[in-house]
Amino acid sequence: MAFRDGEDIVIINRDVDEISQRVEYYYNHPQELHALADRGQASFRLVFDFDAQMEPRFKIMENVLRA
Repeated sequence: MAFRDGEDIVIINRDVDEISQRVEYYYNHPQELHALADRGQASFRLVFDFDAQMEPRFKIMENVLRA
């Protein structure tokens, strides 16, 4: 999995109490929020890097063109 809940992304449900608790936690722990943001940015760059996205697409196109 590209992104891990609590490690580099925070996945929330529609529970207002849970959302409030998460917001309050990060409000009271800004260093944790910054660390989460840094890890999320790094994961995002890996997943959506140009080479990571384009290489598989080129392979598909090559296979289609060879057929």
